[in-house]
Amino acid sequence: MGYRNIASRVSFGSSILSGGKTVKNVYAGGEFTCMVLNTGEIYCWGANSKGQMGNGSITGYLPAPVKVNVPFTSSGETSMYAGKDFLCALRTGEMYCWGNNNKGQIGNGQSSNSPVMRPALITPPGGAVESSLMKLRVEYAKKGSAATCSAVSSSDWQVVTGVSKLAYSVSGPADGTSINSNSTDPELPAGAIASRPQSLVRKSGVAGTFTNAQKISAGEVGVWDLALVDKGLDRNENYCVRVATDTTVAPGSSIDSYTMYPEFKTAPGSLDIRFRDNAGATVANPVTNFDNSIIGSSSVTTNAFLSNSSSKQIEVTNTQTSSGWSVVLSASDGATAKWKRTGGTESYMFNGTNGDQGFLSVNFGTSSVLASGNSLSGSTCQTSGISKGVDSQFKVGTATVNGVTLMSSGGSTGQLGCAFLLQNVRLNQTIPAYQKPGTYELPMTLTVTAQ
Repeated sequence: MGYRNIASRVSFGSSILSGGKTVKNVYAGGEFTCMVLNTGEIYCWGANSKGQMGNGSITGYLPAPVKVNVPFTSSGETSMYAGKDFLCALRTGEMYCWGNNNKGQIGNGQSSNSPVMRPALITPPGGAVESSLMKLRVEYAKKGSAATCSAVSSSDWQVVTGVSKLAYSVSGPADGTSINSNSTDPELPAGAIASRPQSLVRKSGVAGTFTNAQKISAGEVGVWDLALVDKGLDRNENYCVRVATDTTVAPGSSIDSYTMYPEFKTAPGSLDIRFRDNAGATVANPVTNFDNSIIGSSSVTTNAFLSNSSSKQIEVTNTQTSSGWSVVLSASDGATAKWKRTGGTESYMFNGTNGDQGFLSVNFGTSSVLASGNSLSGSTCQTSGISKGVDSQFKVGTATVNGVTLMSSGGSTGQLGCAFLLQNVRLNQTIPAYQKPGTYELPMTLTVTAQ
């Protein structure tokens, strides 16, 4: 205590500045001094007759630094203002004041001779949204032909739930988990003073509404994390997302005028076909062997399985189209292709009109279609809407001159992400009389096409 007319070094003690802590700023009041460390911690010393130390007590003088516990919930730089006998501290939009309040200096809406002995949160003019007071929902809409998301028709917006096509993910942290500000948060709009992290939103079932977990003061922007997953959105399309209020007064109205909507584009997806075995492995360049036949003075018919129930099944996987698809078997060399003998020049038709020319037919008598996996919506894949082909002959002069449909989809949107297996498709080839003995080959192609 007393007066000093030369500079004196302040003694903090070893604990205050341990672990790399340093003094960042110093603030001097009427009869007290405060410092802010590089960690954001605040220490004060000196007069405490009006609660300037913020420790809940009023004493005469405290000559050694006292830590002031300001209950900031945000991160960032801490700055202060020191008046004659009151103080204010600011960090990322949160302001706390304490000390003498005889003239309303603290800004807590009260004016009395009773000092405020602990830091009090100051709410700017305009009020605040108290925690759990605001009811919200996330909505999505296909952008379609609209020039911007703001031009999307109000009737096109749909609520995000746990079962919608754009849905809340079921994996990861639980709904309502606290979140923090981070460097990838959107930029604050003009006039905003801070962001207020809220919680993770991850609803289940048909639930879609949520509330603000933290108080949002005037000038602050509420920030939520959304855990979303594509459960059957249209492929290769732009979608818009917004947060809307869910109240009786203004149901479904946008919270704000968006300067930039969250927007994303779905992947193009794919429509794939392959031969696979029971283990799910791809069968590369499969060969279908017909039964050996003895050629005589009349035509004979030989048989083969194009697909079976174990080592060679036809699989179609669809993540692209909800408008249907079909699988067609055709000769790789076109309608004029022929069976050709290996090492020779002999040949005969696969699409003739009678036994003298030779013809190939497809039989589905013992065939079946199976579904496997889960759709993008999470449901177990079903064969509803999937059809196997009908018995057909490749025949010149008809629609099947070089194309027989093996399997088709009627276009159920619930099929996206599903795999369908076609098993036990039989091929029958009628061979004309007097063909030279040998091995004959006919390259063929399976094609799946979106409708």
